[in-house]
Amino acid sequence: MMKKRKIVVWVVSAVVFLMMLVMALGWVDALDEAIGYLKSAKISILLLLIPNTVLMFYAAGRIWYPYLGRFGLSAGELGGIQYELHFVNTVVPSASLSGLVYATERLKPYGVSPGYTGGMYVYRYIVSVTTNWIGIIGATLVLLVMGKLNDMPVMPMVVMTVMIVAMVLVFTVLLLALTGKIRTRNEKIDSYLSELRRALLFAKMDKRGLASSWAWGMLYTILEDTPFLIVAWSMGYSELFLQLIVAAAAGDIVGAVIPTPGGIGGFEGAMIYLLGGFGMSVALASAIVAVTRILTLSGTVITSYFFWQRSMVKLGRENVTERQ
Repeated sequence: MMKKRKIVVWVVSAVVFLMMLVMALGWVDALDEAIGYLKSAKISILLLLIPNTVLMFYAAGRIWYPYLGRFGLSAGELGGIQYELHFVNTVVPSASLSGLVYATERLKPYGVSPGYTGGMYVYRYIVSVTTNWIGIIGATLVLLVMGKLNDMPVMPMVVMTVMIVAMVLVFTVLLLALTGKIRTRNEKIDSYLSELRRALLFAKMDKRGLASSWAWGMLYTILEDTPFLIVAWSMGYSELFLQLIVAAAAGDIVGAVIPTPGGIGGFEGAMIYLLGGFGMSVALASAIVAVTRILTLSGTVITSYFFWQRSMVKLGRENVTERQ
């Protein structure tokens, strides 16, 4: 057990170092300017990242609460589990499949079946991705009404539209496949799919829970994008609020399917590309994105490790008890 923990500590340290190195190398030209912006940033404003992170994962837990609360899980516990999932999906990037495997084992002691966990996991991503689309469309419409899209090149808007449409089609096809009456020759797979469908149908039928879940999902999406606004505000660029919402939401969608730690590469590329389309200099966009990503990714990976470690110890004890 101790040997495994040491390996995990080395992996976490390597991942955090890799994230910082990749981002630094990716913006070599803007690094000096980024350092200058960071030096001018107000620490008192940057400290808002801490309560924002805590509330963000609590909101993520509330997405599941209407459907998992009956298993004896509190909203706070579910928020902690979401924090652990963030750690797993970042350290073991596999298009979020590693998080699904972890969630299945994590919720098993509460009597939640693997299929039901799968349904909740899919539902959580449906809420997250859909609310990101709503944020992109809403912020873009406001910018259009304010006349701040007139100078934006057509290509970034076309790319963003194609990306959203493609993601909608992929999610629709997957959802239809998962909720359809698929049958295989494997009893375990059929049972898993049946439980997954039951979870999705239960979420759909519970109107009150659905409204609560989606309201918290919208708050989660806002809080997920807020760190970029906090960093920009600390540097004296609070007027970029709507542009950063559009860019961060697009980055979230792209980053979710990039098989790198925290979606590094695709996330930042999408954000800088769109912010450039809004007329922001590459140096300023790179500075805001790089500083935010380094602070949030390294900070949350390091702190969420302790939540994950505590749960691993607890799960290990429960497995030993079951064997006895």
